[in-house]
Amino acid sequence: MRSFLSIAFALPEFITEERAGGLATYYDNISRLLADAGNKVVIFVLSDKNEHINYYHNVTVERLFFDKSNIDAKIPGSFIRFWSRQINNSIREYIGKGNRIDIIQYPNFMGLGFDRLDEIPTIIRVSSFQPYWRAASQIYFDINKNYECETAVDYIESISIINADAVYCPSEILAEVFENNTGRTVEVLESPFNPIVSNTHKKNFVTDKRFLLTHCTLNIIKGAKLIGECIYDVLKANPDLMWVFAGEEVPWINDDGNAVSPAQLIKKNAMEYSDRVIFLGKVKHDELFEIIDEAEACILPSRVDNLPNACIEAMAMGKIVIATKGASFEQLICDGENGFLVERENGRELISAINSYLRLDCKKKEMMSKKAKERIDLIDPSLNIKKLIALYRETINRFEKKNGFDCNIYYEKMKDHYNNIILNSNGDAEQINDLIL
Repeated sequence: MRSFLSIAFALPEFITEERAGGLATYYDNISRLLADAGNKVVIFVLSDKNEHINYYHNVTVERLFFDKSNIDAKIPGSFIRFWSRQINNSIREYIGKGNRIDIIQYPNFMGLGFDRLDEIPTIIRVSSFQPYWRAASQIYFDINKNYECETAVDYIESISIINADAVYCPSEILAEVFENNTGRTVEVLESPFNPIVSNTHKKNFVTDKRFLLTHCTLNIIKGAKLIGECIYDVLKANPDLMWVFAGEEVPWINDDGNAVSPAQLIKKNAMEYSDRVIFLGKVKHDELFEIIDEAEACILPSRVDNLPNACIEAMAMGKIVIATKGASFEQLICDGENGFLVERENGRELISAINSYLRLDCKKKEMMSKKAKERIDLIDPSLNIKKLIALYRETINRFEKKNGFDCNIYYEKMKDHYNNIILNSNGDAEQINDLIL
């Protein structure tokens, strides 16, 4: 057995890049944890320039410049197919220089595992199902509908999962969605909480008043529209309360075709209480922990989600999270015991849950806070990373025994759909021929 593993991550984003979200945060956390456990990690990330970075002990980053000038944008999914090829060719070149890689991990997002190396075992961590997320980004979202692949990108991401040697996911809900859509068994492995907090504590640098906190990308999927419908009633009922938002703002398109600014909508709907609404924009991660620490409670009413870091981080710090049913939060939150759960898109329930929590006595709040921490203690980083390493080793051993990967019955169906989309486009004939399967 190998004394340590040499692991490659092939990523569309990382902390080194200007645009880095929850996916980047996850891989930052586990790369450090894997390195601390004695393993070697090399991160290949698409970037605006070529650069080698010694990022952390036993962790290096290879930033890869991507030239998209010659790619025909009229061919659906063409950009991510070429991204997949470039990042996998770079890994192949890295190995060709005598560097060892035991396993390659991809996120399903952007389908970078589509053009995987056949000779190296691969594993995919599922972070989102695009048909579901796309539907949730619309004004009207049917929470009971089963969504399936429709676009070239959908099929690229799903075929990547089918072709991988192992697949895992933090949430039980999303694991079931992918098992139903790809026929693959998806392991459930919750994300570890590994806070990196600054040494300088800036007490009350947001406000000296009580405040609710929503710390996530501010868009319709994460519940910004629902918050806009509720904020007036919450602030009216609690005169000493403020509501703070920390995260990048992403507009959505209204029925009339115009873009809706989440911040403007929420401010407008708060009416005479708008001076008690604060938007911080994107906040550095270490500073975010300080803001969470000062919050009264965290409000995360997502339409869909995947056991988000925002919930894990808040509960780990003893904060009560008020979130939505059917969006993966019930995996962490037991309603009324260590947090609150409300029906998705139900403003009345959200208002009631917020007011109910605010009116609890200190003893009850302390008890709920303790239970929130205890639940996240079960996602102990040292135990979680051992489970991930065990999954890596199991995948490597299984790959070596069967000497390759197998496609399931879903593959042929998805391949045909993908090829039809590409062939029916008006793109360059040579590139179309190059991209079909």
